Amino acid sequence: MEWELFTKRTNYPKLSWLIEKLNDAGISNKVDGDSRDAPLLYVDSNRVGDAWGILIPFDDVDDDSPMFSGYEGDDEFPDPRSSGWVGDGGLP
Repeated sequence: MEWELFTKRTNYPKLSWLIEKLNDAGISNKVDGDSRDAPLLYVDSNRVGDAWGILIPFDDVDDDSPMFSGYEGDDEFPDPRSSGWVGDGGLP
């Protein structure tokens, strides 16, 4: 699989929400590195259009909006960046 950079300015907890939605849609994804603003999120290059379909309706919502309360990276959860987590898009 080839990875394509998807987001570089989306922070937790919105990023945790986005990762969950990508996994629910079966879109493989991984966080690998940081930009100067936020972690770098990559998705399967064959599914970039599908990934944008998930993000675009929420792109203007602040990363720390109460909408994302309860997701990793909000005040109640630790920042998951150090875990080296890679989403499998729900694939076996």
